[in-house]
Amino acid sequence: LDTDGIWCMLPGSFPENFSFTLKNGKKLGISYPCVMLNHLVHGSYTNHQYQTLVDQATFRYEQNSENSIFFEVDGPYKAMILPTSKEEDKNLKKRYAVFNHDGSLAELKGFEVKRRGELKLIKIFQTQIFRFFLEGTTLTETYAAVAKVADRWLDVLYEHGATLADEELIDLISENRSMTKTLEEYGNQKSTSITTARRLAEFLGEQMVKDKGLNCKYIISSKPRNTPVTERAIPVAIFSAEENVKRFFLRKWLKDDPGDMDPRTVIDWDYYLERLGSVVQKLITIPAALQKIRNPVPRVAHPDWLQRRINTKDDRFKQTKMTDMFIKSDKPEKNPLTDIST
Repeated sequence: LDTDGIWCMLPGSFPENFSFTLKNGKKLGISYPCVMLNHLVHGSYTNHQYQTLVDQATFRYEQNSENSIFFEVDGPYKAMILPTSKEEDKNLKKRYAVFNHDGSLAELKGFEVKRRGELKLIKIFQTQIFRFFLEGTTLTETYAAVAKVADRWLDVLYEHGATLADEELIDLISENRSMTKTLEEYGNQKSTSITTARRLAEFLGEQMVKDKGLNCKYIISSKPRNTPVTERAIPVAIFSAEENVKRFFLRKWLKDDPGDMDPRTVIDWDYYLERLGSVVQKLITIPAALQKIRNPVPRVAHPDWLQRRINTKDDRFKQTKMTDMFIKSDKPEKNPLTDIST
């Protein structure tokens, strides 16, 4: 059975593979870590009292030694990239990218690039960024290389997709969700996909949304202001509707006249900058700070807790705590011959 793996970094001098030349001239290769792990585990943890029922009538058992634990070694690999959490002193589980020595991706687990319905913008960003972690000869150079990729995609959002066609832009930032139940079954629940389904029903008709598995493709609008994100989901299909239909429903949903009907005037750019910025923080800026590298993507600010740590560390006039001036030591045992207090 496949059980959890153990990731480890062995010294470069650690023995890996050996090859024995047999009497017949052939060679037998072994993995030293694998063989030693199996040898030690079987030597120390074999069950020598394993009972096997051999006679059902007399309940006779045979005793033998049994150990079903076998190690297999994968790798070695060139690099392993681990994202971090945006929360203080927390780590993300089961997320990593592992690279072979030829630069190819050996394994990718837990990232948005593999998640259904995720923003295409974030998927493309992650697809591009991982190989740049292999560039540079120092940590600073590596983070500078990945920062260039982040800056290119941040530019797309800051420039409101000026270099993209409307269809390309919407494809990049739209989200795709499938509804597992019919719209009626959700009742008064609120979500972006439910809002999208209700709005699709408004301008396409109830018949279009009556079945399960409805595909809801939407963007998040900036209006109505000060309303939850769940109420600002706009179905992408509206931008393909006739001009008068498009204007009527956008006015209704935005509670405002969208002007020239350009999707760029509808989109909540701050929302998408926050979405991309969150991924940049987890993959680039927070790991860089934890490795004592200055923020390589200055437009994405550090979380407050991390900025406080950096400010404290860099403060030339910081006040030292009294407890930092002393070292805790073990209390010596009292000697009744010399300690007059006893």
